[in-house]
Amino acid sequence: MHISMDGIMNRNENAEKSSPFFCNALMNIGRSGAEHIMASGYECLLTLGKTLIVKDKPEDIAAFLLFASTAKWEKIIGDETVLSLIPEIEVQNRGLMILRPEHFRKAERDERLMVLRTEDDYRKLFTLYREVPEMAEGFDEEDDEDNAERFISAPFPFTAVGICENGRIISGAYLSSVSRTNAMIVGTATAPEYRNRGFATSVISEIADISFNENLMDFLLLWYSSDKAGSLYRKIGFEDIPSIKYAIRRKT
Repeated sequence: MHISMDGIMNRNENAEKSSPFFCNALMNIGRSGAEHIMASGYECLLTLGKTLIVKDKPEDIAAFLLFASTAKWEKIIGDETVLSLIPEIEVQNRGLMILRPEHFRKAERDERLMVLRTEDDYRKLFTLYREVPEMAEGFDEEDDEDNAERFISAPFPFTAVGICENGRIISGAYLSSVSRTNAMIVGTATAPEYRNRGFATSVISEIADISFNENLMDFLLLWYSSDKAGSLYRKIGFEDIPSIKYAIRRKT
């Protein structure tokens, strides 16, 4: 079932506080082509990437579990108490965080920070990603032109930021799942020889500063996978959403 953008906006006014991740996904339904599933007792989104995103804790858990057992999905994001009832999944070591303007504490700004705008800027960012094994997938050099065009044509208020040293991007990140009021910070990476110097925190702080003080967004989300990263992000105001977990479906 699909609903109108006006309907999405009205629903988000209520969902933003209780389900900010679902709210973000719902705001991007028009671009993502996700299927919006509304049934008696549960609501979810099924993305083209085969990720099932569950809103809140379903009122009818039995009905949702029956649906989940037959639906074609590979990853699932939702309330941990619900995910714990699905036998064929493996919960991943990822934590979800949210940052709101009133909680944002800007980090000391690195003078080498720059907003990425041109094809050359993005090619340098993609080169950084190829230096980081967990980021390399999806950024083959032969795809740089197409990827750069995708970033350049991304809708407002898309933002990408990097720290540039001697013509090289040594740390960077960008926004994804962008709507007028919220987005996900993704692609956070630092070249191996420049790690443990606070560069990733500076990059994320710069994105947040632009998003809140220039683009007037309501909140930003990000996933993290280490206690150290989570601790650094909390210093600039991010708060954990501990009830939301990310899991993959076991292959049978």
